[in-house]
Amino acid sequence: RAFVVDAMVAGHKPGTIHRLGVDQLAASRNTSTTHNGSLSAALELGRATGVKLPGEVRIWAVEAGDVSTFCEQLTPEVRAAVPVVAGEILQELLADKITSQENIL
Repeated sequence: RAFVVDAMVAGHKPGTIHRLGVDQLAASRNTSTTHNGSLSAALELGRATGVKLPGEVRIWAVEAGDVSTFCEQLTPEVRAAVPVVAGEILQELLADKITSQENIL
């Protein structure tokens, strides 16, 4: 299992949290280099070549506002979303742990 957290631009208010499955990711519009490939394509290629990959990928994407300015700080909207996303991930891990323990019993 893998959890992926990244920024995205989908036209929503900056800081909006999106929960996505790999099948919901848009294909990359720029495929001239491997850097521009999509996560879906990378997972598909890895599986096709026999690379051991997680069976489940859960994605959290935070809507970014300004993606053209390079800096080391998060915008206030994205910074505010970080503890929310972290909390959601922790809740999922705890729920999975409880479910796993119930299945053992």
